[in-house]
Amino acid sequence: MKSLIASAFMLAVSAVSAMADSLGQTQNIAFEYTASAFGLSLVKINMTFQSQDGPFQATIKTQTTGIGSIKQFGYEAISVGTVNGAFVQPQRFDQYESSVKRGKFSDRSLAISFDGNQRPAVTYDPVPTFRPGEAVTMDEATGAFDPLGFFVAMSRYVMANKTCTASGNMYDGRSLLEMSIQGQGGQGVRTRAYKGPSEYCIATPRPLKGKATRDEEEDYYAPFDMWVAQPLAGGPIIPVKMQTNFFIIPMTIELTSVSAI
Repeated sequence: MKSLIASAFMLAVSAVSAMADSLGQTQNIAFEYTASAFGLSLVKINMTFQSQDGPFQATIKTQTTGIGSIKQFGYEAISVGTVNGAFVQPQRFDQYESSVKRGKFSDRSLAISFDGNQRPAVTYDPVPTFRPGEAVTMDEATGAFDPLGFFVAMSRYVMANKTCTASGNMYDGRSLLEMSIQGQGGQGVRTRAYKGPSEYCIATPRPLKGKATRDEEEDYYAPFDMWVAQPLAGGPIIPVKMQTNFFIIPMTIELTSVSAI
């Protein structure tokens, strides 16, 4: 289930990757995705993005649904920072996870703050256990973006080059990853909220250091196929569909609604 939530999260934060197509203009967008397997709903993802020339704020909330509720799991995060043309400066990232296992409720949270040199400082509740040499140092994480801020920054590159091909480092407080997205050309796509042309991309997260490098965590950051399009006339370009594999089970995450707020 963690792999499923992570895949859903990766798609949702990818939705920020083209939000800044109108620099200097305010973008206030709300959208929802549903993750499913064999037509059965597993996870719903709600996200908002608010930006103007200056501050930005992105939020995400995921929750198991349908058959996925057998494994109850919730995820919320918020990222804030500033935008100045093509330059993105992350300031803070807060994340909260909750789950129920064997009838027992548990939760954990973390907060990442960035200084002006993009050097992070992390606080945990509770403090996770790292194997010797596994924890990412703040020197190693300097220059990386939090998961939401990363895709805000990537958007500048994507929009400038008119392709989803881009790469960079992402730090989530527990792992440091290199994210590579390769554009594959145009394709038609159909989802419950959109039908029409899109740009087909392949996204590949590569763990560099941290918990993601453990063997049992490898599938947590599985590669995925992504289709990006413009579902709202005059609105931003966002992912409308994603496909990945949860072990041997094909997973689909698609846009179910999008609106200006």
